[in-house]
Amino acid sequence: MKGLKRQLLIGAALVVVLAGVAGGVYGTRLKTVASIRRITSYDSGYNLYRMNVAYDYRLDDVIASGIADDQSIVDATMSEALPFLPLRLKAPNFGCSAFSVKSADGDALMGRNYDFKNNTSAMLVYATPKDGYKSVAFAALDNLMANAPDQSLKAKLSCLAAPFVCLDGVNEKGVSIAVLTLDSPPTRQHTGKPVIATTLAIRLVLDKAASTAEAVKLLEAYDMFATSGRDYHFYITDAAGDGRVVEFDCLDEKRPLVATPMRAITNFYAL
Repeated sequence: MKGLKRQLLIGAALVVVLAGVAGGVYGTRLKTVASIRRITSYDSGYNLYRMNVAYDYRLDDVIASGIADDQSIVDATMSEALPFLPLRLKAPNFGCSAFSVKSADGDALMGRNYDFKNNTSAMLVYATPKDGYKSVAFAALDNLMANAPDQSLKAKLSCLAAPFVCLDGVNEKGVSIAVLTLDSPPTRQHTGKPVIATTLAIRLVLDKAASTAEAVKLLEAYDMFATSGRDYHFYITDAAGDGRVVEFDCLDEKRPLVATPMRAITNFYAL
């Protein structure tokens, strides 16, 4: 009896420890999930949602995990967003356009549209990183297989990965960034710098850049890995109206970064 009692006490203690660990890891993640709200009510079933990111994600750790291919990006992202739980992502298939203008009051504005192959709901992702700028960004929920996150716990948990798969956004400094596809071979730089993937570059700019110039400098510090077998360029603007297309020269085998001042861009090279 004493042996059984001891085993039960040890088991109970282990449960308490595991619960504490889970609470520490998932407490703010569950708070994030609880913040999901549907904003629209369309008959099609595809809607606009919003979510406040309450958990302290570590973008630098995701980038430093070692990006070698699409699967390693998914593994690193999911390890950060949903530790201990599996989640499968789907590669996006889309085209886009983006532009910047000055309002009548002199404010710098950026607009963009998506040309998706599939219908999708969208998530407004509100992020307040401890060591970065506040931002709001859009994630296409079809890429997370979570078009109706208010209808299942699985879909809600999938949305925890939304900060890492946003396709555009703007931060509190007025820096906005959008990604657009290209028909060139996928960029894969090999200069010995840390490797960053497409949507992680968007999160990096939103979290760290206070101007377009800073955004370009940030991206120059990494080797770009274009994900999902596609090639991309980025349209970046700031509060001063400095709009540039950041792309990777497909005519040079080293794929150097080129930043070209532009007011509008679609799915064709600016350089």
